[in-house]
Amino acid sequence: MKQGRGKSGSDGGLLGAMRIHAVALRSTLEMLNEPAPSACERVPWSDVKKGAEAVSKEATTTGMLWSGTPSAQEAADKVESYINTLQGFLLLCHGSTVGAGPTLLSTVQAVAKGALESSLSLLESALSLGSQAARLEALPPLTGCVWEACELVLKAPSDNRTAVGRAIVQVGTSIKDVVREMNEIELERAEGTIDDDDGDGGGRGSHCSSEVDPETLSFDAKFSPGEMDVASAVKDVISAVLVVVRQLLYVVTKAQDTSAPGKLESLEKILEQARSIGVDADELGASVYPPQEIQEIRARSRGIESSIQMVLAEVTALHGSVPDDLAVACDKSQESHLGLHARLLALA
Repeated sequence: MKQGRGKSGSDGGLLGAMRIHAVALRSTLEMLNEPAPSACERVPWSDVKKGAEAVSKEATTTGMLWSGTPSAQEAADKVESYINTLQGFLLLCHGSTVGAGPTLLSTVQAVAKGALESSLSLLESALSLGSQAARLEALPPLTGCVWEACELVLKAPSDNRTAVGRAIVQVGTSIKDVVREMNEIELERAEGTIDDDDGDGGGRGSHCSSEVDPETLSFDAKFSPGEMDVASAVKDVISAVLVVVRQLLYVVTKAQDTSAPGKLESLEKILEQARSIGVDADELGASVYPPQEIQEIRARSRGIESSIQMVLAEVTALHGSVPDDLAVACDKSQESHLGLHARLLALA
């Protein structure tokens, strides 16, 4: 890759060669669309971490080299070294996916892509920026992006159980946000900032400005006493569902031998149903604002109930039975749904 010098501090031919290598690297990344064949020996995740650390070091030395004006040979050697390191890293990532389920595979693919694309952006700028001043301004942030991407590799889950568990944590966090929003509605009600009367106006500040204030948008609508009862019942449902999701997390983290036939499939189905519960909980919370969408509330409530029944079947397949704490949480969730349906009937 030895090249002559150009006005940017590196020959245009070197930049073109780097772009050709970038195409090849992205093709290698596409290998992560599928897990590595089960007949292959799995690469330990510790090796992937070492590969990510090597990529991070290449970014550091690249930023340092182009903070000055490297010779043509120095530039060519560094590009070649960085490209080879990236290729090795991607192959390690792919080798680590033997036996990976969809969740773990997508996680590995995402962190690998992050390290690759941030590295290519750094190399592109190093080779194309025409002045040292421009490089000194642009390269440090780009180097930092590579460091951050590699740090995500180091923090990524190394097995199916951990990957699924973290995904369920994300579902729980989303549901917790909905519960917080429901609590804020009740707090606004208690403080008298949500009206029950039929007066004119759209709520707080509606007569002051025609602009929409995102900070008050959620509470501009007026709740009747009956609608407030429904909102309270919805909060009970979502709170109970949050406990169910937390129990599912315990189930997943205690799962043993997820490589056994059918076990990984059950693990992924538990996550699938947890995500479905999360979507329904979010939409259920959004449906309580006047004018309340009664049919939508009923549909989302029933959707959650259906998902819970399906997830219990997968938990049984994974563990042989439903843990007592999960069973209790599901029973309480069922009670909250019955309470919600009773409130809806009272409005009819």
